[in-house]
Amino acid sequence: MRITNEEFKAFLRCDLVAFSEKAFHQLNPGTEYLHSWHLEVVAAALEQCFTGKLRRLIINLPPRSLKSHLASISFPAWLLGHRPERKSSAPRMLRISQRSWRQIAEPL
Repeated sequence: MRITNEEFKAFLRCDLVAFSEKAFHQLNPGTEYLHSWHLEVVAAALEQCFTGKLRRLIINLPPRSLKSHLASISFPAWLLGHRPERKSSAPRMLRISQRSWRQIAEPL
C-alpha cells in the first residue's frame, strides 16, 4: 500500500524524528543519515518541551551526533508546522540562512 503525498506530509508534521530525517536529506543531499536510538530520546524530550510537560532541557551529546540539527534546525521548523503564524520569524528563529530555510520549507 502506498501513501499519498498529503498523507506523508501529515506524518512528518506528527513525527519529529521523521521530519528531522527528511530535513537532513534536504539540507545534506548525498550524505548518509544514520538513525540511532538517542535521536528518539532527544525528540521525545523536545516534544515534551512543546507540550509544556518539560520547561527546560539540556542536551549533552558528543559532537556529530545530530543534536544541533535536531534541536536547532529541525525542531523549530517542525514547530512552524504546528504554529504557522510564526513563519515571518522562522529564518531568524532557526539561525540558518534563507537558502537553507527554503530547502526545508518549500518541499514540505
